[in-house]
Amino acid sequence: MVMDSGNRLGDIEITDPKAMRALAHPVRLAVLERLQREGPATATQLSPHVGATPSVTSWHLRHLATFGLVGDAAEAAGDRRERRWEAVARGFRFPVEPAWRRGAKVGNTRVVVSADELAAIEDAMEAVLAPYVARDPADRPADSRGVRFLRYALPEAAADATDEHPASPGDEGVVPGASRRP
Repeated sequence: MVMDSGNRLGDIEITDPKAMRALAHPVRLAVLERLQREGPATATQLSPHVGATPSVTSWHLRHLATFGLVGDAAEAAGDRRERRWEAVARGFRFPVEPAWRRGAKVGNTRVVVSADELAAIEDAMEAVLAPYVARDPADRPADSRGVRFLRYALPEAAADATDEHPASPGDEGVVPGASRRP
């Protein structure tokens, strides 16, 4: 894993297959997502949000730490029973094929924006993609290949929302790992 200097989003690039496999566990993924979203926390604080006991959550945190995905929070106190953890990066990305490594990635980055800013981001992304989408096949470079851009903008629940709120129509299709909890 490397923090790439050309990585403007502050994501960590995961290249170790064992680290990739560590993220396949739903509790570890939930722990990492919660730390990225809410900031430093103890295993006890994370426990109710990730569906595991504090001791199991602590084990998963230590497992994530072996791959450099989480670490001790900067303001951590000396008491190890109250160990506070933090995510080491805002998100993560995986390189794809070596020949396309520089441009092909899978990422998961969290930003905090207003509804207008989110719309502006989507507009800007469409503006960047539009010339390539509409390009005449004769104008494509000889070494070009199809690339699928998947974009998900999944707004989190408002900070004052609670779990008692009824689900909205269409919530059945919420993507796994996209927390609805504040």
